[in-house]
Amino acid sequence: MDTQLDAFAAAGIARVFSEKISTRVKARPELEKAIALACELRAGGVRVTLVIHEHKRLGRGSTT
Repeated sequence: MDTQLDAFAAAGIARVFSEKISTRVKARPELEKAIALACELRAGGVRVTLVIHEHKRLGRGSTT
C-alpha cells in the first residue's frame, strides 16, 4: 500500500480511496464512494480522472 500511496503523491493525486479487503468480498465500499464522488463532481461540470494504481487492483471482486 505504501508504494501505491507514494506513487499517487508523486503524481499529485488529490484524493485517495483505499481498502484492504479479501479477494472474496464482493462489496467494495471505498470503490463505490470514489465512483459516487466522481459522478457527483462530473454532474457539476468538473472534469474527473479516476486513477487506479494497478488494473488488477480494480478487478478484485468488483461489482461495477
